[in-house]
Amino acid sequence: MSKKVFGFTFLLQLVLLTIVHANSVTVTENGDVVAETDRYLIEFKNGVPNYFYNKLTQETYTDDRIPDGTFQDDGKTAFFGFTEDSVFPLGHTPDIRRFSPTSIEMVYENENRLRMHLFIEIDPETIDLLIRQTGFAPKEGTLKIAWTCKNLSHDELEMIVPATGGVIVNSESPDYLAYEYPASWSAQLAIFQGNNGGFFVRSDDTQFRFKELEYERQANAFAVSFLTIAFAPFQSKSEMTSGTWRLNAYEGNWKVPALIYRNWMDTAFESVDRSQMPGWIDDIDFVVKNNGYLDIEILSQLNQHINPETTLIYVYQWHQDGVEAPYSTGDVNPDFPAFVEAAQRYGFKIMPHLAMFAIREAHPYYPRFEQYQARNPFTNRRMGWRWDDPTYPIRPAYINPASEDFRDMYVEEINLVWDMYDIEAIQFDISGLVINDNNGLVDGLTWAEGNIQLHKQIREAIPNIVVTGEHVSEVTFPYQDFVDFWTVQTDQPHPITTFLFSPYVRMFGFLPYPQEETRLYEEYFDEFVDFGFIPTLIVGDAEAFRGTGPDRERVQEILKFVRERQNYVFGDVNGDKVVNILDLVLVAQNLGEPRPELDVNKDEALNILDLVLVAQNL
Repeated sequence: MSKKVFGFTFLLQLVLLTIVHANSVTVTENGDVVAETDRYLIEFKNGVPNYFYNKLTQETYTDDRIPDGTFQDDGKTAFFGFTEDSVFPLGHTPDIRRFSPTSIEMVYENENRLRMHLFIEIDPETIDLLIRQTGFAPKEGTLKIAWTCKNLSHDELEMIVPATGGVIVNSESPDYLAYEYPASWSAQLAIFQGNNGGFFVRSDDTQFRFKELEYERQANAFAVSFLTIAFAPFQSKSEMTSGTWRLNAYEGNWKVPALIYRNWMDTAFESVDRSQMPGWIDDIDFVVKNNGYLDIEILSQLNQHINPETTLIYVYQWHQDGVEAPYSTGDVNPDFPAFVEAAQRYGFKIMPHLAMFAIREAHPYYPRFEQYQARNPFTNRRMGWRWDDPTYPIRPAYINPASEDFRDMYVEEINLVWDMYDIEAIQFDISGLVINDNNGLVDGLTWAEGNIQLHKQIREAIPNIVVTGEHVSEVTFPYQDFVDFWTVQTDQPHPITTFLFSPYVRMFGFLPYPQEETRLYEEYFDEFVDFGFIPTLIVGDAEAFRGTGPDRERVQEILKFVRERQNYVFGDVNGDKVVNILDLVLVAQNLGEPRPELDVNKDEALNILDLVLVAQNL
């Protein structure tokens, strides 16, 4: 071997040795763990990270003056059996197994043989700190497994979570918060933002395990727990695993970790081919929710204020039952066909509302699918919308979409609706619903897997369908075009959710509704529109335009607000963005002619009424 080659080999070995020493997981004499890389230093006490130092920014995010016992979740790094027996590091001496300088396993067992394995490891490629847990309950069944970060300080950090639409959590937040995945917590990510950087926690789970994020605050100190819930039925499971949680430090603002997570989402979750989808999806810049009567006058009024060609009309009361799929199209509101026809004359896109997993108890189909009705994982009681209220007239049952028979029936019904009406999209209510069903696997699938399969079957049956869902989550976003988002339930909203999902779906319904909170709507609009959010207006009937008082004023304010952004001018038939004598002459010269582009009121006749409308808007 030449001296040059020997020297290079020695240098390479030295570099690798330096890297190994730079990344280490060590155990102290009292059983505590220290994880260190060139990015962070993290210390664990009794299985709980209670010290975090960001080497990239020289920031410490924890307060070592906080006494033990401050938080209710002090011992929340634990495994819980179904009867609430638990095993946790505090008071238990672990059996420590080392696999490498950067990987250890700590095993805790209680007197009832409930056992938790805590794996702590550094990923050599990403330098993420990996936390993974496995629990064994040979007698009673599994329930949940958790780990906690504590002694964090709001003097140094605020937490950003893609939950309830996107939320900032700081010293002004409630003392206790909890978010459930994949329900209110849309993505398995939490960002802890400091002055110059921060750290983030994410899961790389693609099996849609049920999870919870719990936040507890005492003054300016706080703790955050990350829980994984076992798949029901709990009693039948003797083992569960958390999947892998990943921690890392970063320099910069919240978009740094958010982009890392979004890039992971892009490869982890299968997405549908949207190359053949209608181009108008990207043109929509306003959504109107018609949650009342199918009043054609609403369309006429809207046409005078906003651009119909870029407006999506979401129709709720098109079906007599309102809350479920037709399961035969005989129950359609008789006013619906005329409403669709009128809307399309103006140029609006129409989207009726259908529930995805709901069948009324009184419906002839219910006995066929009763065996697949969701059951509460703790009580085994059947579940549905207001199911326990016998006075409620409809009471739809929640049917597990893992049932192949149910999926086939549902897709057939949707096909009938699509073929019968000239509609552009369908809004699938409760499409984001994922229940930890005590029935367990149905036809070999979990509820989440059945939900995904149902979305796939709908798209395969109707390739050009535009799909709108309720709520965005990692379960359904790859198969949706629009999302009707739940209202933000916080005074401190954050655009993290739209940042994560906007490359894939377009969102509406997110902001405070203008009739109630015009000021908040305007305050948050500019920030959210940068991430693709579509402004939304709710109207019940034409009185929202014709009436007087504060409700009408708020509606007019938001219409003006949207109109200015659309650069829309009603009566501008020649497209020069101003209504003047040129438009008047153009209409007058073509009265009675087949010129639909000059038909201002869209009544399919170019007549004196169009001339009057242009004159009124000079």
